[in-house]
Amino acid sequence: MNSLRYTNAMLTIIALAFSVIAVENFIRPTVAQSTQIQPVAICDVMSHVCLDVERNVQGSFVNVRAVRQN
Repeated sequence: MNSLRYTNAMLTIIALAFSVIAVENFIRPTVAQSTQIQPVAICDVMSHVCLDVERNVQGSFVNVRAVRQN
């Protein structure tokens, strides 16, 4: 009998937690994507060489070259 009460209590707590998550998402929807571009630097730790990306007139990334950082 005690295990049945324990199971029911745990399932009730889980159901309440899911309800809270659903209500929070309904009130304030979460956004997983951003419209901003995140800059990223790819560098070699030992020789301090990083990749440099150049853009063309249309804004596309076209040229990638290694640049030594001081």
